[in-house]
Amino acid sequence: MYKSSFDRSDDGSTFMRTDCKTTVKTPTNKAIFNQRKVCSMRILFFALILFYPLATALAAGRVLTVDDLLSVKSVSDPQVSPDGKTVVYVLSELNRKTHKTAGDLWTIPIAGGEPKRLTTAPGLDNHPRFSPDGKTIAFVSDRSGSAQIWLLPLDGGEATQATHLPIDVSGPIWSPAGDAIAFTAEVYPGTSADLTAEKDKKKAEPTESKVRTYDDLMFRHWTAWDEGKRSHLFIVPVKTGEAKDLTPDFQVNIPPGPFGGSNEYAFSADGRSIAFTAEPIKDHAFSTNT
Repeated sequence: MYKSSFDRSDDGSTFMRTDCKTTVKTPTNKAIFNQRKVCSMRILFFALILFYPLATALAAGRVLTVDDLLSVKSVSDPQVSPDGKTVVYVLSELNRKTHKTAGDLWTIPIAGGEPKRLTTAPGLDNHPRFSPDGKTIAFVSDRSGSAQIWLLPLDGGEATQATHLPIDVSGPIWSPAGDAIAFTAEVYPGTSADLTAEKDKKKAEPTESKVRTYDDLMFRHWTAWDEGKRSHLFIVPVKTGEAKDLTPDFQVNIPPGPFGGSNEYAFSADGRSIAFTAEPIKDHAFSTNT
């Protein structure tokens, strides 16, 4: 595990320092029990809603059809509000016209009641996260044309865009004070998000040759070629919206691909450091820790 520390000045700018120290924290039995309890509740919550349409078809005594399967809506990523009274979640379904998944944010009282739809914009809204004070939800949406972080005030009003990068972002998490959001985005190491977008655009241009040249291993993962980009850890102050790459020269993914998520990086209690997991910096090809 690696640790990045950063300080903020009064104008919202960020200064980062990285400590490449290995730290291991052993969870207590109570923490493990609580984690398993939450996971069990989430699985039950998903199953009840996910299979409701199928159960209805079976109860009607008819054979399941392709339309039944395509009409199934999936519930994912439930997040409990800081006051413990509300759950926000993602409700996804297939858009048959675009052949893409559409998703919106919904809430439901933990004590029971009717679910409430929070977002209605076309496209996919996902990864909702409550602010520490419970007044705002940060989420990822592609409504602007690319996946960016948006902020939705729960006391009323429209969602506002928090990041304006020319590349997709993912996995937002709040700082303890609620004044900043950490997230990840894929960039070419040593280059900015703007230069990454320019390079991607150039690569997309038609060429006569499709030859690829590599000078090290790990040039292909499953069915995808290594395009040279790496997932880096970013931070954006809520007030300024000026995102900063905290690990600009890292040659490995943060978090490890392909299944890493926002659960693999976290703020310290004082909000001045971020602990995160990453792929091995040395001898990556000799490790199965991808």
